[in-house]
Amino acid sequence: YIRKGIVSHIVVVCYMTPVVRDNYRLGMPSGLEYKLLFNSDHSKYGGSSASVKESFVPESKNWNSRDNSAVLNLPPLGVLVYGVI
Repeated sequence: YIRKGIVSHIVVVCYMTPVVRDNYRLGMPSGLEYKLLFNSDHSKYGGSSASVKESFVPESKNWNSRDNSAVLNLPPLGVLVYGVI
């Protein structure tokens, strides 16, 4: 889901399946660069530390009614939070 603020927003991705999902495309609200703010799968939280993108710039490819999209690896039973840089 997207949490909108006055001047910015964050994208929260919740993946509640016990297997890694590689190359999962998501529609994104902007084409700006995003940085990982939180990864519940990180080893410091007892997670598996599956490989996820630390930052990315979405492509100009329409997806799920959004003008931009990104391909992400989703950790098992994890939550990722990305914010605009």
